[in-house]
Amino acid sequence: LRETDKQEKEFEKMIKRYGREAKARIIQRRFKTHLHKRLVSAAVKIQCLARNAAGTNLVERLRLEKWANRKLRHWARGMMKKRKRAATKIAFAWYHGKKGRFLQHLITMNERAEKRE
Repeated sequence: LRETDKQEKEFEKMIKRYGREAKARIIQRRFKTHLHKRLVSAAVKIQCLARNAAGTNLVERLRLEKWANRKLRHWARGMMKKRKRAATKIAFAWYHGKKGRFLQHLITMNERAEKRE
């Protein structure tokens, strides 16, 4: 009888252990699912905030880029006009530095124009 009681107690211990392990697996699975949902929702929130910031910054950056493009274009045009004006002054000063030089230039330009036609 003692042997049977001992076997029954061992069997009950084994059943309890299996039950505890099964319940532990269920609890662990539920917690892992819960943790996964929290992590995914946190990641989605972070992605939304990052996309929002990127979109907001994108519009501002495009507006500033357009403004800078306009500024650079006008500055470059002004510099080219200034350079051309300076080159014209230098050329006219050179042409008028010696008598007949400008007349010779006009004659040469006229001959070139006639050759093209």
